[in-house]
Amino acid sequence: MKVVDSMVCEKCGKLQQIKDTKNRLFLALICLMRNEKYENITIKDILEYAEVSRRIFYRHFKNKDNLLNYYFKKIINEYLAERRIFAQSENFEKMSTSSFDFWYRECEVLSIIIKHQKSELLFHQMKKYSKEIYDSVTLPWFAYDGDVTKINYAMSFIIGGYYSVLCNWLVKDEPEDPSVIALEVKKMVIKLTKFFDLDVEQNLQDSSKIKKAL
Repeated sequence: MKVVDSMVCEKCGKLQQIKDTKNRLFLALICLMRNEKYENITIKDILEYAEVSRRIFYRHFKNKDNLLNYYFKKIINEYLAERRIFAQSENFEKMSTSSFDFWYRECEVLSIIIKHQKSELLFHQMKKYSKEIYDSVTLPWFAYDGDVTKINYAMSFIIGGYYSVLCNWLVKDEPEDPSVIALEVKKMVIKLTKFFDLDVEQNLQDSSKIKKAL
């Protein structure tokens, strides 16, 4: 498996300087995933790489997937906190660029995880946070008057599409700049509004915003 980038390499070389045990264990797994198949990596391998005892590992985690879920929960919470700021933008392209920029900063780790086909864990964690995402959307056209079924369909559509874009983008060895992806998403939205014979300008205006769920 190709070594993805210098930042991960640097951290792998200074693993013992990471004081937080959970972060050290997670990064040890990522370091091993650079060159080994996920299914071949054992808990023992992780413990030896991180220089952490088995007792401490099982105090925090059950298995390798737990380690990945720890990371995904952590970055989703960081994303939601940061999104409260950039979601206030009145410019759709600027807002979505900021949204994609957050994930771009994690591309080195995410690229490794995606290439090991473990990104579905990210999707499941995103779905778990769908209520928090929906509650933060204040757009009139996105209101469903408490209709849980419609809300679930809407959030599945948004999260599924957004997740797929992230995976197709960040799996690349040299992913495009976030602004490029944001522009492509904007073009796609305009095409969709034209297809459904909607007022493109009004839709983007209401949405500048279009997905503060992004």
